This record gives sequence, C-alpha cells and structure tokens, in this order.
Amino acid sequence: MRAARLNRLGYLSLGLVLLWFCQVGCGPGQTAEEYVSQGKKLLQAKQYDQAIASFSEAIRLDAKIPQAYNNRGIAYCQKGDFDRAIDDFSRVIAIDANNGKAYNNRAVAYLQKGQLDQARRDVEKAQSLGIAVNPILLESLSRTEGKK
Repeated sequence: MRAARLNRLGYLSLGLVLLWFCQVGCGPGQTAEEYVSQGKKLLQAKQYDQAIASFSEAIRLDAKIPQAYNNRGIAYCQKGDFDRAIDDFSRVIAIDANNGKAYNNRAVAYLQKGQLDQARRDVEKAQSLGIAVNPILLESLSRTEGKK
C-alpha cells in the first residue's frame, strides 16, 4: 500500500515538473503587440506575405489594434493589392477617425488605383490632421490636376 502511494506521489511530482518545464519552455503565446513588432521587421525585410500573416495574427488576437491594420495595409500596397490595402486603412479610420497616417496611406492606394478624387479627399483630411503628406503623392496629384 505504501509503495503504491509513493508511486502515485512520484508520478504526480513528475507530472508537475513536466508541466513546469512546458510553461517555462513554451511560455505564454505572443501578444498582439509582439505580432505587430514581428510584422514590422518582416515588412522592413520586404517579406510581405510573412508580414501580412503576422499582422493578421495580431488582428485575430485584438481586432481593435490600428497599427496591425495600418501595417498590413502597407504590406498589401507593396504587393500591389490596393483593394485589400484600402480596406485595412479604412478599418484603421473606423477605429480612430483622427489617424492621419491611415488617410495618407489610403490616399496612396487610391492614387495607385487611379481613384484621384478619393485620393485628394484623403490627402486633405491627412493634412487637416497635421500629417506631413508624402511629397510624391502631392506631386502626383498636382500633375493629374493639370490634366483635368
């Protein structure tokens, strides 16, 4: 009887030690902010698909994290997927209507699609929010203004 009790105690101890090792080794999962940080590094390395996956995971964990949508939109722009980029920048604006960077970024995507009126509106909004708008964007819009 005593041997059986010691055996159970041994298994219990072993289980607790294994559980502790798993928690120390595996640790808790990454946070949304950590996925955003990882995605930014991938974006800088021009690994757009991996960056999109990282930002998407951040969004899965926290659907109200504007940085994840904004950066994923930038990655989509880099890939030439302007519709998805516009959707992401619009989500940022829905979360924070005063996010001038999102207006600026969405203007770039609209310009790439040839949707000049929307691009102009977003440039004006970004400027009204104190954002220094991308000079190439301003130059492109002013050139198209003369062609009207």
